[in-house]
Amino acid sequence: DGIRGAQESRGLGDVYKRQDSWMVKLNSNGEKEWDFTIGTSGMDAGQAIIQTSDGGYLAGSSSMIEEGGNITCVPHSYKADAVLVKLDSMRNIEWQHCYGGSDYDGVTALTEVSDGYIFAGYVNSNDGDISGWHGESDIWIVKTDFSGNILWQKCLGGSRSEYVSKLIINDDDEIIIPGNTQSNNGDVFGNHTLSEHDHDIWVVKLSEEGDLLWQQCIGGIGDERLDYGIIKKSDNNYVIAGRTNYGPSYDVECTPHPPPPGWGAYPDFWVFEIQDTTTNIINNINTKEIIKVYPNPAQDYVLFEIPLTVIPDTGAGTSAGVRKPLAITITNIFGQIETKLSVKNEKTVWECREVPSGIYFYWLQSGLNVIDRGKVLIIK
Repeated sequence: DGIRGAQESRGLGDVYKRQDSWMVKLNSNGEKEWDFTIGTSGMDAGQAIIQTSDGGYLAGSSSMIEEGGNITCVPHSYKADAVLVKLDSMRNIEWQHCYGGSDYDGVTALTEVSDGYIFAGYVNSNDGDISGWHGESDIWIVKTDFSGNILWQKCLGGSRSEYVSKLIINDDDEIIIPGNTQSNNGDVFGNHTLSEHDHDIWVVKLSEEGDLLWQQCIGGIGDERLDYGIIKKSDNNYVIAGRTNYGPSYDVECTPHPPPPGWGAYPDFWVFEIQDTTTNIINNINTKEIIKVYPNPAQDYVLFEIPLTVIPDTGAGTSAGVRKPLAITITNIFGQIETKLSVKNEKTVWECREVPSGIYFYWLQSGLNVIDRGKVLIIK
């Protein structure tokens, strides 16, 4: 058996159209067993649904709550609230809650954990249930008990817009949040885009208490986005299907197919695999085996040894078509740049006596192209 969430449009006069959240229960043959609407005379957009461990359902929406209907919780404003509605197995409403502030807020992803529920959504408010908003549209992560009462909440983002459509819970109850970002401040570091209107794919990991463990921007100088395409292979391995409209640059190693004439930079599907390298931290991830990095773990210094065949000729006779100069960029687990080292000969040293203990990531780049990457553990 399955259940699907959708939206139902209905006309109110000739002025505009409103819509309810619409739930449809199908059997294994795709035949409809029942359907059910949630909403009021206002605008309701159903965007997330799960079947709960007690055999019922939990539905999430962004709802402008007005008169009538079956949403009776008190909204925070005349704009949209994030709404959760808990149903039993017979579609009877057990409880419902409105969450949000004075602006437009909503639910886009849901999951159940051992002691309650976690929902993700978007917020444009910084009052009511919401605190820590960074600007424009933040990702909002909220944990509730089994009755919908908030246990903790967290705004994630920067001064531009962020969005999430899926949540992943690891076996240790840590939370993986795959989404999109236009920011490069606040919680967001390492955005590759050149235009403030373009996006990087943004992956965030939180502890079960909502603490930010790490974040990573993935993309190039163009527009990369993730909608729903992510599969968990293990607690530290994920395959992502997104889209890109430009490459090669930074993480985008492929070249999008040319669009039809007059279409501009039209996106291709972009599929890649990522690994959470904060686990099994002694193992290095030089997948292309270009750089030798030692000692690792390190204390006072790290030596990057790069074959001379990789280092471009920077002499006076260098032509315009040779490789661009190499650089090693080193960041912490939050994506903040610790240092950038120019590579001029076979051995490059990172002096890290004053660097705190922790995990650090390095990228060997030639212009916009990433040649190799890996991690270093610093132990004091």
